Order: sequence, then structure tokens, then C-alpha cells
Amino acid sequence: MNLPMEISLMEIGIFISPILLYLYWRSTSCFRYWKSKGVHHLKPNLIFGNTYDLIFQRVSRFDVFRKLYEDLDGYRYGGFYQSRNPVLLVRDPELIKLVLTKDFSHFIDRFTEHPVNESDLSSNLVQLGGDSWKFMRYKLSPVFSSAKMKSMFDLIVQCALDMSTSLQSFADDRFSINMNEATSHYLVDAIGTCILGIQLNTIKDPKSEHRVMIAKASKLSLGFSIWNFLFKMSTTFRLSGMNDEVTAYIKKLVKKTIKYREENDVNRNDFLQLLINLKNDVLVDDISKEDTHLKYNVDGATDIKKSPLNITDNLLAAQCFVFYLAGFETSTSAIGFCLHELAVNPDIQDRLAEEICTILREQDNQITYDLINKMNYLDQVVNETLRKHSPASGITRVCSKPYTIPGTNINLKKGDSVLVSIPGLHFDPKYYPDPERFDPERFTKENVKTRHPYTFLPFGEGPRICIGNWPIPSHFRQSDQPGGISSVTHTDESASSSYPETSDFS
Repeated sequence: MNLPMEISLMEIGIFISPILLYLYWRSTSCFRYWKSKGVHHLKPNLIFGNTYDLIFQRVSRFDVFRKLYEDLDGYRYGGFYQSRNPVLLVRDPELIKLVLTKDFSHFIDRFTEHPVNESDLSSNLVQLGGDSWKFMRYKLSPVFSSAKMKSMFDLIVQCALDMSTSLQSFADDRFSINMNEATSHYLVDAIGTCILGIQLNTIKDPKSEHRVMIAKASKLSLGFSIWNFLFKMSTTFRLSGMNDEVTAYIKKLVKKTIKYREENDVNRNDFLQLLINLKNDVLVDDISKEDTHLKYNVDGATDIKKSPLNITDNLLAAQCFVFYLAGFETSTSAIGFCLHELAVNPDIQDRLAEEICTILREQDNQITYDLINKMNYLDQVVNETLRKHSPASGITRVCSKPYTIPGTNINLKKGDSVLVSIPGLHFDPKYYPDPERFDPERFTKENVKTRHPYTFLPFGEGPRICIGNWPIPSHFRQSDQPGGISSVTHTDESASSSYPETSDFS
């Protein structure tokens, strides 16, 4: 009597089972990518790959990338899955050199999570790819020449001195201070002066609209992060994680400044002026032999006779925005961590203060560009800060054409993602013994020569190295960091009142 029903359920089961098996196979097929290529890889989670903590923002990107590197210990390279996207993590310095420099033509573009869209400021140097990136990189390089940096150095120093004066008042009253907040105000002012040529005075007015907007710009909601990782929402629907209020503010500010300069025939020696010259097709080329930090030529850039981009005010605003945000985020992190390390290592602080004070006395306590270049121990301290607390967590590249890893039969196809873990390299005891210890002696000229140069990558390397890197005197760093550190260390003694066990800088 129940036989027809049993047969019916069996038939349904027979019909549904292959469908379910097929759907399971399709949903997990991406996780067989590295196995099919014979690449050692980390076992992924069924849905989130190897980046669950990153997707849900439970752990910083810095710590996630460091752990991925350590989990692949013993291998020159290995695979993992960022959500459902297969990524090759390269650990060997020689192989890293190939990807970033020697074979750069195969890895021109960065992996970006948001599509390039002129309306939301994403058409910037960081996210552009192909000929658009080549053109923009070539045109923007002169603003970071030594001549330009020297001309803006006094502006940076003045902002640093304003911060030092503010900190001195707290020291006199024996108050503790949030150094992250203090340095962020300094950097908003310094970058605002050099990028847009405007005085913001956020050190004196920390609640100014500009300071609030810059703070909002760096925040991405947890919800957007989860949905974007799982379903590539931004790419599929061309959505952006950018705050609309921030976008409107930056566009308005840049357009207003450009309009004022053009109507009043104002010509300043800053970043925005270079962009205005680009818009008006004015040739600018201040790069000299001294500019070793701009040493890489971008293949084919000089052959691009016509811009692949529409040079609009929105495009110029996008460049201002990314340089402002990138400089603000990374330098705030670097200076804050450096001052913390000096506070908890008073012997290092004393030695640095002695060097700075001795050299400054030779010039009547006037901080100059050439004077900073004489501060060798400051150079070591900043480098060790960038090693232990690198503002960047990873260098991403996308394979632009088929590539075979030298010495292997492993073939990468166009579109494959590659990652270099900066904290992984910087905390590898093979290159930096006792890596948790803050030790500026790692960066004496003698010790630097004992390591592979591609084991220290705070700004990346190769043609796509961070355009804002700046040599003082023998390594790369951003121009506003030494000025702020030397000014504060010269006038104040730092002491730590508290410090989080894990950083939220990522």
C-alpha cells in the first residue's frame, strides 16, 4: 500500500542527488586549483577559503598575511584561497625579485577589490592598470623628485614644529597624550600643505571638517567587506566601499582650489599644480640622477602619445585623494609606532636624541633637508620601525600574461593573483633573528649588506614601488616621517603609559 510513495521518494532522490553533487562540485571546484597545478597549498575552508578572519575583520590584514607566510614555511612559494580566489604567496626573495622587477611585464597590475570608476575617486594611481597606470605613473613621478621634495621640506618642518609645540604643552602639564591622534593632526596639515597648498591647522582645530573627512575615508563597513569577499559585489554591480560624503567633499575641495588658481593665475610648487599642468598639457620633468627612488622606467610609458584617460577634475581629485589617504594612513602608523618604540626603549631614545641634538647644534637648531641626511641613526630607527610595524601588509600582483615559474613546470595563467607578505618577510628569523625585538642595529650599512635586498619591502619594489618613497639617506621612506620624528625627539622625552597587545594598523 505504501509502495507507490516509497517509489516516488526514491525517484525524487535519484533525480536530486546528481544535481546536489554537481552543485557541490561546482562550488568547491575553485579549491582544487592549486592541487591541479601541483602547488603545495593550505587547506581551505569550504566557503571562506583561508581568509575567514580577514573577511570578518577579526584579525588585521598584517597578522593574517604574516600567518599565511609562516604556515607555508619550508616552501619557496605556496597557494592559498582568499575567499574563493586562488592566490600564490611567494616567499623566496629571488622569486619575489622576479615578480616585482625582472619579470614585471608579466605582473603589471595590482589586485584591486573595487572596479575603477571615475565618479567615486577610484581612478587613482593605486588602482589603475595597464596603459592608464603607465601614463599616470610617468606623468606624476616629477612631483617626487629631490628638487620638489627640497622645495616642500620647510613646509613639512613647520607642521612638525607646530606639533612639537603642542606636545610640549602637554609635557609641561604632565598630561598623557594619544600619540596616534597627535601625529594624525600633524600629517593632515603637512600633506594638505604639500598636496593642495592649503593650511588646515588641524593641530589647533582637531575637530575640523577636513580632519573628520579624512578619518571617515579610511573606514570600510564590516557588512560591505563580507558581501564583497563572498560575492564580488563591487565588481559584479560596480559598487564602491567609498563613503559618498567623503567623495563629494574631496571633489568639491579640489575643484574649488583648481578654479581659484586658474582664475587668479596662481602657480604653486605642489602636487596639485603638477596635476593642473597635466590637465593643461604642460611638460614637467624635474627628475635627475639624484632621484634613485624613481630609478625604474616604465616600459612603453614614453611611447603613449595620447592619454588613455580623460583628464578631468574628477581624475585629478582621485589622485589627490589617494596620495592624501595613502600618505596619512601609512605615516600616522609609522610615526606612532616609532615614538612608542622610543618610549619603551629609553636607551635607543637617548642615543637618537643625542645624535639629533648634536647635529642640530651645528646649524643653530634649524632642521634642514641636508641636515636630516646626516642623521644616520635616525635612518636606522625609522627603518627598524618600518620592518617591525610596516604600514603595508602585502604586495599584490595579477598575472597579465602566461608565466612559468623559473626552474619549475608551474604555469600561471592570465588573471592569477600573486601575493608577497611583507610582515612574513620582516619577521622571518632567517633574515631578522629575534624579530620581535626592536633593534636599529639591523640597519647599519654593514648589516644591510648581509641580507637579500628583497627581504625589506616596506614600500614594495620594482617599477610599481610606492611613488611616495623617499631616500634619507640610503633607504626609502616618506618625507614627512623623519621631520616629525626628529622634531619631537629633539624637544620631548617620550614615555609610554599604555600600549595594545595587537595593533589595529593594517
